[in-house]
Amino acid sequence: MFDRIRGVADSRSDTRSFDERLEDLQRFASGLTSDPNWLKKTELPRDSDFAFIGKFVQVYCSADLNARATINAMRFITKAEIVDFAGSLNDTDVILHLNICASEWTGAQHIAEGVLKAASTLEMHRIHRHGFAHWVVRKVPGRDALVILTKNAKEAIRRDNSPQDREEAKFGIMQLSPLRHELDKLMGHSDYLGQLANYLEANRDLLRSEHSG
Repeated sequence: MFDRIRGVADSRSDTRSFDERLEDLQRFASGLTSDPNWLKKTELPRDSDFAFIGKFVQVYCSADLNARATINAMRFITKAEIVDFAGSLNDTDVILHLNICASEWTGAQHIAEGVLKAASTLEMHRIHRHGFAHWVVRKVPGRDALVILTKNAKEAIRRDNSPQDREEAKFGIMQLSPLRHELDKLMGHSDYLGQLANYLEANRDLLRSEHSG
């Protein structure tokens, strides 16, 4: 949910459906776009929000590190490549080459399947990690949601191909409850990639000979 904007939360559990919460946030977003004093409609994040943001960014960074180690290990086994290929990749290309490595893998099928699932999860949450790491975060009052915003024109265009003028800031709204569930999945895939990279490195000569044979 992205748009442009110009110039202490209730902690009770929200029992409304996802669609009801989404409609409420859409109304909140509409109010921001039409109010020159929009900032007063948001709040500073709580310490728990900052903790979640930091954890999300760090878990993604760990997954990225483990993905790069997996790529290098798989490329040694399938291509006998000994250079640090993955170290020079940008975030997007890490995901691309995880998928390529999985498609070229001729060993145990469950390894390729696990790498593909991890790559899909990384791709899903790369945009969230980027938003938390590079955009300003504010709290939506009374909701389990955050506003992220930027005055960086390149960031605005990158997000939805829509430029902002000098009086505008691009913003988006994130519901936190779904992201908390997704963070657990992201942690699981990061752990899988780390364990897989260790296994491939420890057995790379044997696996290389099996692959060549």
